[in-house]
Amino acid sequence: MEGHVARLVLPFLTRRAVSKEALRTLEKYVSERSRGIMLVGDEVSQVCYSFFMDESNGQALRLEALKCIGYVLSMRRSNDVMAILNNVMAPHLKDLEDDDSGFSDEAQEERKFQINIFACLFASLNYKGEGSVDRSRDSPCVIIFQQVFPVFLRIIEKPDTPTALTDKVCDAVRCAISNLPPESLSEALPLVSQLLSTAMFTNPAPACALAKSAVLANVAV
Repeated sequence: MEGHVARLVLPFLTRRAVSKEALRTLEKYVSERSRGIMLVGDEVSQVCYSFFMDESNGQALRLEALKCIGYVLSMRRSNDVMAILNNVMAPHLKDLEDDDSGFSDEAQEERKFQINIFACLFASLNYKGEGSVDRSRDSPCVIIFQQVFPVFLRIIEKPDTPTALTDKVCDAVRCAISNLPPESLSEALPLVSQLLSTAMFTNPAPACALAKSAVLANVAV
């Protein structure tokens, strides 16, 4: 049933007048990660990847498409996941690492979008339901966190970074902490503490939310 619905919805993603509604419908079904959805997972991933990579689509909708990709990949082996996601992440990670574009309104919006990419991946790649893959050692969330955290830390520690960007970084790290496997928290939490040592003074509201999530995650272990 779910796979049939997904197949019906996919062609509508490219129709601008209804793409928003089509993505919402698709995400609703794909987020359940049912067996029927997994049977059409390759089709969902391919269509959503094309939609995400098309910069003429709105950024919010591109992130919705990325979530759908993450939900499908959350049921795959980590090697397969990272082989696909490296194509998605690499250019955006490089832009964040090499950012010398200043902080014009346009540049800020692009950087916020790029930070949101990682938040979406943290949120959608984590799955512990029936049929989930055992990733105690090589969780994609852990691999992505290891790659992007040094970049996030530099953004936070850079004195002239706009608050809007550092707020986004705190939100993305909070999403990561909430979705990392428990056995990886002992390595991740000291890094988060390092980030918080700056963010508590520059971005108190999102930093406090991040600190709360870190404490709750540690207690739950």
